[in-house]
Amino acid sequence: MSNKILATVSISSLPVEVAVSIFEQCDEFQEVVALASTCKGLHSVWRLSSSSIIWKVGRGIRCFDLALIAVRATAIVLKASQAGLPSPPFASMHTLSGVVQKPTIAELKEVLNMQHLVRCIEHMYFFSEVECDTLFGGPMIPSSSRLESSDREDEEKNERFRIRFYTAIYQLFFAGAALSRPYMAPFWEAKEKSRTSFFGRCRVPVYNHLGNGVSASLTTDDRGFLRPFPVYNHDVEDYTTIGKWREKEYENIFGPFASWLVKEGSAFQDPMPRSRHHETESLMCLLVGYEHLICKFTNLNGIHAFGRYADSRICPAALEGKTRTATIIVFGVFRVEEVIMPSNIEGTKDGLLPVSIHPTLKGTDQEAFDIPSIMEHLDYHSQGSAPDDFHEHPNPPAMFQLWFFALRRYLDLGFSHNAFWQWSECMWWQDVGGGTVFHDPSWAPVQPYKAGKVSWRDEDSDLESG
Repeated sequence: MSNKILATVSISSLPVEVAVSIFEQCDEFQEVVALASTCKGLHSVWRLSSSSIIWKVGRGIRCFDLALIAVRATAIVLKASQAGLPSPPFASMHTLSGVVQKPTIAELKEVLNMQHLVRCIEHMYFFSEVECDTLFGGPMIPSSSRLESSDREDEEKNERFRIRFYTAIYQLFFAGAALSRPYMAPFWEAKEKSRTSFFGRCRVPVYNHLGNGVSASLTTDDRGFLRPFPVYNHDVEDYTTIGKWREKEYENIFGPFASWLVKEGSAFQDPMPRSRHHETESLMCLLVGYEHLICKFTNLNGIHAFGRYADSRICPAALEGKTRTATIIVFGVFRVEEVIMPSNIEGTKDGLLPVSIHPTLKGTDQEAFDIPSIMEHLDYHSQGSAPDDFHEHPNPPAMFQLWFFALRRYLDLGFSHNAFWQWSECMWWQDVGGGTVFHDPSWAPVQPYKAGKVSWRDEDSDLESG
């Protein structure tokens, strides 16, 4: 929309509802800002009716409501953290939507920052020159391979890719906030009960205690303190006594988010026809998105912690020239962080995005509670069974419990045999590293759930591919 449409009318005489309608015809927020700067009258209309205008214009922007939900969830956790309290439970996900409460100007700014972050991650997905590892530790397929196999010249296919990719990344940021309470529970209980010795051993630099790649600082007593928290029992089969107890607890822990994700979250701004396996497709996009999100960050202070390697290169453009910041809670890390981004997304190709604890939490105990390191320690001292050849048939990462629960509880599915098999050209390296699901959503290494069996290890499983 051009400001020229205002040339033939007296701006000062426009009824408010007409002025609001003109604002709502804008295609993007840069046009809204330009229009609001035209005169005092329109600026006043913008200030008085901003929520309605933001929501109307935002609905035409890719995944806007999902970004808003993630921003609002993050703000809730940040506010609790600043007060020195655990985040409240997220019992009702839909209340965070702009459908229920229209966004404010402050929320719009955060949404635009998070949108810029997702665009940076997308650019790194295709053009990054930094070698990254997969969730299982091996090298990830180079970004050049993803670029070569993409359909970026096909506008329609590219838009479908972006909807799936953006949806997955926003949902992961939402998951980081919505699930931070159960994962941070040991931290808050340790503070409440003054378990200073335990708390000290869980702090950065916990990786300074690494010998063979696993934290040796935690004790048997520490593990005994952690195990009563359900999510810290990820390493046992669901048919064991502990596993059955854990699965019941997961109803309250994962249930609200997983139910929203499967029943509602998968339908966000998706122009494609809904297939029979649409919910499975949504979960698989989220899984592959997790693989590609977690490796895009490095610690600003250079410490090897929070699952991030000390030798990762910080993106030079994120520390030079014009930059932007966003407040995020990365799923799997679960602390409120600030990420620095170059204003120009093309500046992300030669490094990783630096993150640090949110400025308002710097110097607090929350700055150092390292959940990925704790999970690694528990894996090393696993109470469950392990495959004979752990290198080729590793147990899935701790955070996969969300997917195990959602697949079993709502879709009666489990992962297929060899879903996590690791070898030079395995499915995980090719299809997950290559982002197959973002182009072909029928990809799904799942099978009907089999009670009492570890499906991804069983020989008699069949791949269900949509």
